[in-house]
Amino acid sequence: MLQPFRFQFIAMTVPCELLIIDDNRQRAEQLAQQAHARTRQLEKKYNFHQPDSWLSRVLNRRSGSRVKLDAETRQLLGQVYQLSEKTAGVFDITVGTLNHAARRKPEASLDALKQTLAPTMGLNAWHLEGRYLHCEHPETCFDLGGVVKEFAVDEAAQIVQKARGGSLVSFGGDMRMAGHKADGSPFTIGVRDPHNTQANLATLAIENASVATSGSYERQQTFGGEAHDHILARDDAASSRALSTTVIADSALEAGIYATSLMLQPTLNVPSGLKHLIVTKDRKIYSNINAD
Repeated sequence: MLQPFRFQFIAMTVPCELLIIDDNRQRAEQLAQQAHARTRQLEKKYNFHQPDSWLSRVLNRRSGSRVKLDAETRQLLGQVYQLSEKTAGVFDITVGTLNHAARRKPEASLDALKQTLAPTMGLNAWHLEGRYLHCEHPETCFDLGGVVKEFAVDEAAQIVQKARGGSLVSFGGDMRMAGHKADGSPFTIGVRDPHNTQANLATLAIENASVATSGSYERQQTFGGEAHDHILARDDAASSRALSTTVIADSALEAGIYATSLMLQPTLNVPSGLKHLIVTKDRKIYSNINAD
């Protein structure tokens, strides 16, 4: 008989959960172990904050203007570049340049860093040719914190979907659902009210899709002694930031990139089939999702 098996761990600084519907505990445990190992591998490789990660050693401390990429990184960065183009450059992994510069100059304000480093950020600062990443400016640094967790969700989901029943992968609120729960009903999630985090704005039934939520009410970071939103934009065109966004898409990577982009620019044009819910700072809600 199909039954739910739940596995939990911490990775990428967030709580992670795997819900695997199967009729065999041993098989569920094996799938969970494989998904856990894959997540740890990605966490170690693409950690912006660890000086010995591949991202730090090879990409952000590169000695020249191009870096040869392994197949996995080429695939990931290719997807990120394409999706970033679709957001008109609003989503930008080169904002890691600001964080990296702030380590060297903690007294510098965010505005000062943006003004100085503007030419080293954005889609014009890097491109891919074959297996190589080309980057003209040595100051440009890549922070994959906005994509690697979502990529890990997609990778873990591919593993646990081998279960005989449905599955759910949730890493810090970024999710991928496949199939149904053990009783045949769909998986449901609550969209938190950013004005009252103890309540939900809506309950969504999700089937074979991914969900990502982004919010400006939970985390901050400091530049020059001043607190700023943890979601950075390379320019000041994001003054109309949303308070929270929820996006439903085919992959967690796509959902996460659009959730972040809509946080920075709530009026961004998105693909017609992309489901989203936006809560603005003046308590307005914009949504094309049918919710309970």
